[in-house]
Amino acid sequence: MNQPSNRKKSGFTLLEVMVVLVLIALITTVAVPVAGRGIHTMRLQSAARDISATLRFARAKAIRQQEVYFVNFNLEENRVTVGSGDQTYQRSFDLPQDVSLQKAVLLNTDTEPVSPRPRNIAFFFSPNGMSQAFEVRITNVRGRSLKVVQSSFHRSPRIEAVRTGED
Repeated sequence: MNQPSNRKKSGFTLLEVMVVLVLIALITTVAVPVAGRGIHTMRLQSAARDISATLRFARAKAIRQQEVYFVNFNLEENRVTVGSGDQTYQRSFDLPQDVSLQKAVLLNTDTEPVSPRPRNIAFFFSPNGMSQAFEVRITNVRGRSLKVVQSSFHRSPRIEAVRTGED
């Protein structure tokens, strides 16, 4: 004998599942681009901090070893290299793929570079801790730019946002 059951069947209807999937799709289309921008910005900031740390490291090595140290920026290969004047020490690192070195220039000088965009630009730190005043600009794939500025007299470089229209 089959007796009718008073139990209710549990589960979701197809309509309820479809509504939830549509809501998930809408949230994803809004959240993914925002998260992507955040990731690109974090990589740009991380690269700027790495360059800044490299400049502080080169200055400290120059003082400790009592020797001139150079920091070279290879704009084509997106590589930053630290080396001693006698070339007994050399270390380098590459910037992330979505971050590029845009320019590296001396500050407070009237001299123009030999070519419009030199491939390799090197700056030095002397044994007394002094350096050339220069700026390194990096940009991410979304077009946001930061600059790392090394003053002649300050120990630590500073990181600044590049304002729109600033060249």
